[in-house]
Amino acid sequence: MEFRVLGPVEVWKDGAEIPLDGSKQRTVLAALLLADGRIVSDERLSSLLWGENPPATLNAQICTYVSRLRKSADPGMEILRQRPGYLIRLDGARYDHGDFERLAQTGRAALRDGRHADAAEQLRAALALWRGPALANVTEFLLGAEQLRLEEARIAVLESRIDADLALGRHAPLVPELTGLVAEHPLREGLRAQLMTALYRCDRQADALAVYHDGRKVLVDELGVDPGPTLSKAHHDILVACPTLDAPATRIEIAAPRPAMLPADLGDFTGRTAELARVAAVLGDDGATAVPCLVTGMPGVGKSVLAVRAAHQARADFPDGQLYVDLAGDVEPAEALAWFLRALGVEDDALPAGLDERIQMYRTLVATRRVLVVLDNARDDAQVAPLLPGGPTCRVIVTSRAHLPALAAAHPVALEPFGTDDALVLFAAVIGVARYDAERDAAERIVARCAGLPLALRVAGTRLVARPHWPVSRLLDRLETSGQLLDEFRLGALDLRESLHRAYRTLPALARTGLRRLALLDVPDFPAWALAAVLEVPEEPAEDLAEALLDARLLELRIDCGGRQRYAFHDLVRPFARERAEDEEPPRASRAALDRAFGAWLSLATECSRRLDGVSTRPARGDAPRWRLAGGLVNDLAETPVAWFEAEHGALVALVAQAAASGQAAAAWELAGACEDYFELRGHQHDWRRTYQRAHTAARTSGDARGEAAMQLGLARLAGYRGDANASLTYADRAAALHAALGDPVGESEALRRCADAYRHLGHPASAEDGARRALEIAVAGGDRAGTAGARTALGDVLQDLGRHAEARVEYQAAVELSRTLSDPRRTAGALSDPHHTAGAMSEPRRAAGALDGLARLDLEAGRYADAESGLARCLAVYTLAGDQAGRATTLTHLGHLRLAEGRHDAARSLYRDALALLNGLGLQRRYAHACAVTGLGRIAAAQGESGRAVHLLTTAAELWTGLGLATRATGVLTELDGVLGRPRVTA
Repeated sequence: MEFRVLGPVEVWKDGAEIPLDGSKQRTVLAALLLADGRIVSDERLSSLLWGENPPATLNAQICTYVSRLRKSADPGMEILRQRPGYLIRLDGARYDHGDFERLAQTGRAALRDGRHADAAEQLRAALALWRGPALANVTEFLLGAEQLRLEEARIAVLESRIDADLALGRHAPLVPELTGLVAEHPLREGLRAQLMTALYRCDRQADALAVYHDGRKVLVDELGVDPGPTLSKAHHDILVACPTLDAPATRIEIAAPRPAMLPADLGDFTGRTAELARVAAVLGDDGATAVPCLVTGMPGVGKSVLAVRAAHQARADFPDGQLYVDLAGDVEPAEALAWFLRALGVEDDALPAGLDERIQMYRTLVATRRVLVVLDNARDDAQVAPLLPGGPTCRVIVTSRAHLPALAAAHPVALEPFGTDDALVLFAAVIGVARYDAERDAAERIVARCAGLPLALRVAGTRLVARPHWPVSRLLDRLETSGQLLDEFRLGALDLRESLHRAYRTLPALARTGLRRLALLDVPDFPAWALAAVLEVPEEPAEDLAEALLDARLLELRIDCGGRQRYAFHDLVRPFARERAEDEEPPRASRAALDRAFGAWLSLATECSRRLDGVSTRPARGDAPRWRLAGGLVNDLAETPVAWFEAEHGALVALVAQAAASGQAAAAWELAGACEDYFELRGHQHDWRRTYQRAHTAARTSGDARGEAAMQLGLARLAGYRGDANASLTYADRAAALHAALGDPVGESEALRRCADAYRHLGHPASAEDGARRALEIAVAGGDRAGTAGARTALGDVLQDLGRHAEARVEYQAAVELSRTLSDPRRTAGALSDPHHTAGAMSEPRRAAGALDGLARLDLEAGRYADAESGLARCLAVYTLAGDQAGRATTLTHLGHLRLAEGRHDAARSLYRDALALLNGLGLQRRYAHACAVTGLGRIAAAQGESGRAVHLLTTAAELWTGLGLATRATGVLTELDGVLGRPRVTA
């Protein structure tokens, strides 16, 4: 813990300032500290807090201030109540005024003993503890009582330090300092005498005498007195050229130089409070070993700025100096050591030639000194290790993009790009708050384009400062329209591109190639195997290269929902890497790398989609190139296909858009098609629609009929999923014609099934039956067993609607048996989304769920409730384990119908509500199952005599059925509504 009164009153703990509540709490603390362990009476505290007008509750208020101070205490501070007041005890805590007095006493003793160098060092260290006027934030009463005393002590120590410097022959640099001090304190004769001595030794006798005469006039005019003995003696000695005024002929002792090599601190430094506190804690640690603080982060994130700010804040703790070197540009350790040794006072002719000798001399010179060493922009271990001091009294800050193995024990401080708030604060500080407020929207958009990178924010802001005639919006326009974005982040020595290029140059050649090619992909993030694809290398070395790019801070690490590592570009690193690709990659190599990347994602997505469907084979839908990864990655990822799709969701959507925009129509529509089952399973309607529409446009533009047909069919499925039977019929009818023209029976059969389903929901059973039978005929003729199972399920649905239950049961049962023969023996519904599910625990494949549901509905209509419940339970288990929320919702409505038929209204209501919650979460509020659930809730309300609620629900249900095109269903619900209202149904 550290207490400070030589400036604003402050308390610091673990590198962070502890807030104090106002001037009165600070006054109590300062009064106790300045008492030097003596009791401060209540009366004294009262006068220091309120002067001659204390409040009636003064004792209670003093007690409150003390209590608040105690809450911030640790073992280093204790405030005791001892009548008639309080005293403070500091055990191990630092106290700047106590340190000041100790150093001053030691320095004056050295001055008396003639050890002038030691005296100058100690007295200078004492003065460095002052941070401005003492007690700057306490009450006026304490200020009046103590500030003059403290200031007088400071000036007295200053005069002693000047005496020591004069004794060391340092008169020349003292002249400007003393000139300012005399102007500030014109009545202090000691300072004026010291200035006269310094001037005399600089052969400026006339100036020295003028200082005397000016002082005499001031004393007479201000005080009416003549100069005292000290000033008079200096005047006399100069007049007679007394030998005692001469500078020492030889300097018996020379104080070691105190290097001050730190760059200037930034006045608009922003944020990083926690990181600064961590660095300060490392620098303030008085442990036996000097463990470096390693600041890491991507280029432009502000590592150097933070290190310099932390070093400036800690300067007072390192009175023997601060060494700094920027190691960028491949500075060799021998060269950096030469700079350090010169700063430490070694003459050029004494510099050792060899690296080892320089290391030994450097470590010897700083072995017992308190020196802070800042090694900025370190490249690697070999550059840093020779520059580390060996003694325990020094401290080191290293900044580097990467973690350095030689500093394995270092205290790491990792910097990330700014969040939005800090980024806005920095930008406003650079351009000025008034200018920022005048065009706040444009300024915020510029900040967004800088993507939290402090260097980019500073360059953008500085460009506006350099062009005060520019509106902020002009820079925004340049950032949004520039073909070379990084050109806009360059101004003089501030150059984001060069900062990134320094990191890029340090990479191995293969890692540079990988970075360039990865940047060609528009994906938001990617796994390490994407690097294997673009480089055409095995997966293991690709992972090592990805880690190398991560260490260079040219890629960012992200963790997906399954805990796996993924990588991403920072928004300003990607354009840099694309520039490198344009300059260094042959177009043919770039195209081949993209094709392999598209092919790798397509291979994996197709495999995962096949396993989602639970089938053992699925033929390729098109001729887009595949690129199969080496090793077992395909099997490993496809073990949990839903999880794989979740991780790759964003990448797949982006790749479809990129392939469509770049004329790779086959890759676009095949990637979209591979995602279809996943999009349906998870209810991602928006991504389903936009990927299919983009891919459809690309296929149609390029004349790819197969792609156009496949996308039409997928859009039909999507429309049906959303409950839009009219749109589904339109898409499916076009898809059937396209597939027929292509001679593709599989696609034609599926399209006709979609037509049948749409006709059924639109209330055209004859057309529905015709479509289903045509789909079945084509599938059987073509040997398409999966299509045959789907067509039989569709036909069963139509026959059930027509009341031909026996025929429907035959079709459903045939569909279930055929689906079982199609399933992958290694795959069950339970293994689709649960990696721990035991294979074989669920015998039914997901594609059999529709037929199982149909059989259960037949049992329900026939009154075979036990059989219906068993079938629906099997169906629900399949959907649940497969992660099919829409399927679960539909089954829950059918279970609700079962409970309603059994008269178990509360159970039915709960099931309907659960179904509606699932549908709402998927954005399927107007789907078939939604209408069923609302109808069921209306019937429950009617049965329980809640007529008002029943009218509302049944009216809503009728509207839903009408919106779905099911007029017959709507009419039936309206008839039920008339029954609730007690009126006869009038029909045309």
